Amino acid sequence: MNDITTERAGPSASLTWYGQAGFRLAAGNSHVLIDPFLTGRPDRRYEPPAAAADFADVTLVLCTHEHVDHLDLPFLREFCAVNSAARVVVPLPVVEVAAAGGIDRARLVGAVPGEELHDRDVTVHPVPALHGIGGDEPVVYEFARDGGPVRFLGYVLEIGGIRFYHSGDCLVYPELPGTLSALAPDVLMIPINGRDHMREARGIVAAPATSPPWSAIPKPPPPSWPPPAPPLSLSPCPDPPRPPAPAVPPDPMRVIL
Repeated sequence: MNDITTERAGPSASLTWYGQAGFRLAAGNSHVLIDPFLTGRPDRRYEPPAAAADFADVTLVLCTHEHVDHLDLPFLREFCAVNSAARVVVPLPVVEVAAAGGIDRARLVGAVPGEELHDRDVTVHPVPALHGIGGDEPVVYEFARDGGPVRFLGYVLEIGGIRFYHSGDCLVYPELPGTLSALAPDVLMIPINGRDHMREARGIVAAPATSPPWSAIPKPPPPSWPPPAPPLSLSPCPDPPRPPAPAVPPDPMRVIL
């Protein structure tokens, strides 16, 4: 059987999903790992689908924020033991958290919105993410604590001639559509975990999936990309059915773009 990755002309990259918000993007000699959450824990529904040794060829790691399912410090310590070269990018205020968690400070890069990062042929644009602060009631949705440097990020990254947007944990905010329209991603990775009482109690609900520029993997962008930024429009959506927990761990899902 022919390898389809060698037959594609023009921009091309592969995308592999590892559960939760974890993705791997690969093109040429660049391999980017985003938000890996691969440590075995009692509260997991299934065993991690991959281990640190599977990522020895990764050239760059991006973590969107400090929560354990995005900054998995036990996994990252194992990863750094088998991969001595890849840099680990975190929001600038989270550098100290990662260093205190055992990650070599020399390998950490602090990301700031508006400041491009470059690694080999990969370009990364950090984008602010609006996230909840305060695990118990009351939760405040902010970019950082007490107006400090942005602590929660998404990333628009270009690899293999394709621009991907990974939102991290982010609610829609008024400036986001314009920011993304300017960066013109081709593929949007928007992890969605449904609705919860904390959001609903504050009237925060999901944005309509049909409003551009939002698209879902692997839907291609419209011919007129980038579209004009739409007005912010939020509306309730019905609770989706929740499937039972899988009895066996899912295999990583790989997509060729």
